[in-house]
Amino acid sequence: MKPPLFLRLAALTLLLLAARPLKAQHVLMADHGGKLVLVQGAEGTDPCMMQDGKLQVFRTRGMVLGEVPEYLPIFVNIDDVHAQVRYEMTSSGSGMFNVNLAFGAALKSDFRLKNVFLVLIIETELGKKSIFLSDVGTLEPGKRFPFSALVPFNMTPTESWHYRLHLFSGGAELFQSMIPAMEQNHALDRMVSVRVKGVEAAPPSVLFATAPAYPEELKGRNLKGSAVVSVLIGATGDVNDATVKSATDPAFGREAVRAVKMWRFVPKVAGGMPVESRASVPVAFGPGA
Repeated sequence: MKPPLFLRLAALTLLLLAARPLKAQHVLMADHGGKLVLVQGAEGTDPCMMQDGKLQVFRTRGMVLGEVPEYLPIFVNIDDVHAQVRYEMTSSGSGMFNVNLAFGAALKSDFRLKNVFLVLIIETELGKKSIFLSDVGTLEPGKRFPFSALVPFNMTPTESWHYRLHLFSGGAELFQSMIPAMEQNHALDRMVSVRVKGVEAAPPSVLFATAPAYPEELKGRNLKGSAVVSVLIGATGDVNDATVKSATDPAFGREAVRAVKMWRFVPKVAGGMPVESRASVPVAFGPGA
């Protein structure tokens, strides 16, 4: 006889959220009628799945993170992060407290992202774990999006705790600034390896890019601009060198180089092997603020 579904979900949660850092890319799965389905959005704190081309809310008795091969290669900057714990004694007399974690942050993307939702994995020193889901909505390119939520969690005031944040768009996990840089680099290495495997010949291509900052000295002048950057792309897709080839203003050239040095490419493949190559990369700037 199979154990109840909530016990199977709990066991899977313990397996996926073992006492170690979560270093893989993930999807969020939720119980729906006895089956685990992919969460592709959220409404408030309720999960949503796609049905007939629309997001539909469904009730669930449990959620888990599952590992998948890749991130969505889009970066979201998260800053102004703050978390404050609020305790309230429960009425059961058990010595336990109701805890609300007041969490807040500001999110910013270079691209328009729809169906964005945030997941917090909270764990105490005694091994209690909780998954919190919250709707974020749509991130517009270049605009900071303030986010705040009250996260319920049962623990004692003497317990230490930590959390990890995951950010998704349409069910795919995004790169974001709270992921350690080394972890992001390892993930990009894996993504590059997949794209060059079995390829006999191919030119280099952009895998992961962030938009350049608009030059401070040109803000307020409402100028559009552009630059072309000469990039030396290593066999792993890293940028080994970047120099300005042309620019409508030297300030645009400087910011273009600064941005492109952080990009990751799928390297040129020749004779079935990734090789170093040089490419010219155009970078465009919108009107200044």
